[in-house]
Amino acid sequence: HISDASSATSKKVVQEILKVFQLNPDSPELPTQMKSISSSFITVAKAIEDLRSDNTLFHGQDSEKYLISEP
Repeated sequence: HISDASSATSKKVVQEILKVFQLNPDSPELPTQMKSISSSFITVAKAIEDLRSDNTLFHGQDSEKYLISEP
């Protein structure tokens, strides 16, 4: 249960959702394939966070790196 979802990162929200569905990748009972899928969901959420933070005009970026200009 996330106490303040409005300030939670995407990665944290995905981790909490996976716990609710008993798909925590750290669970020793979870089959290897399911651990891989769960970990991949977390990796995707983190990559989206990083992309939004580092590569959008909405977070004050003005460098020459790849930027996303559409919300």
